[in-house]
Amino acid sequence: MTFLDQATEFIKVWTPWIAAGGFVFSVYRQLRNRITEWAGKLLDNHLFHVQQSLENLEVSQTEMISTQKEQIELLKRIAEK
Repeated sequence: MTFLDQATEFIKVWTPWIAAGGFVFSVYRQLRNRITEWAGKLLDNHLFHVQQSLENLEVSQTEMISTQKEQIELLKRIAEK
């Protein structure tokens, strides 16, 4: 058996295996990317509601703090009289 025959035999045997491995790896990468996109959308959707709630809480706390400051000033004026 010559070197050319051995090389041809090697290519005949290993080419389908390498192609199959490449195909499996390609499918794995596509599946991983789709799962990553799905999880990202799910997390962004969930975090959007959390962020919106925190912004509303911030506004209400700011209003409450300003009201409490006014009440404290009013009580200080009453205590001074």
